[in-house]
Amino acid sequence: MLSLYQRIADLPWTVLLDGDHRLPDCTHKRETFLQRFRYEQPRFTEPQKNLMTTELLIIQLVEKDWKRIAELAISRVHQEPETPNYKSLTDEELMLRARDLLGNLGQWINNQDDGLLNRRYESLGRLRFQDGFPLHEVVYKLQLLKRTIIDHARDQHLEVTAVELYAEQQFLQRLDLFFDRIIYRVVKGYSEQGLDSSSGKPSLATIS
Repeated sequence: MLSLYQRIADLPWTVLLDGDHRLPDCTHKRETFLQRFRYEQPRFTEPQKNLMTTELLIIQLVEKDWKRIAELAISRVHQEPETPNYKSLTDEELMLRARDLLGNLGQWINNQDDGLLNRRYESLGRLRFQDGFPLHEVVYKLQLLKRTIIDHARDQHLEVTAVELYAEQQFLQRLDLFFDRIIYRVVKGYSEQGLDSSSGKPSLATIS
């Protein structure tokens, strides 16, 4: 059975996280990260290091497989009777939004005070109001995407220890909070657009 270090060393990451900076994937920085994992951070116990590393591993697996997750989510949306209006959107538009969210999941989750995410999803809510989508359908589509992420993470990440199982639960809890936030912003933008439309104000919706 592979250790956490072996599983991380074998993972073909597209990016590595170093503090708050996203680093391009290259041999030197990758090896530097692995060396730090092996020898540094003495203030953390081994279970604590395993917990943090496992959660990071799960996020990186989602980012790496963003296209596969997006394709499955789009397929579910098209087949789902609760989301009929999404059949009017192209797969390209849906993939573009999925790539932004899934391909940068770690960045979005770790920067939840970033106003960019708030503006982006409020804008999405405004846009969907203009498209004539019912609000419940917009929210349900986001819930489908979240369930697809969870299904993929569980399929790809096989828990080995109690610490790793706990790390997965921590990731799922953070994912829940993240989607709660973006759903709130979508609903807020949708509602504001409805009020603006009734009062004759110009739209603030943009595709971002």
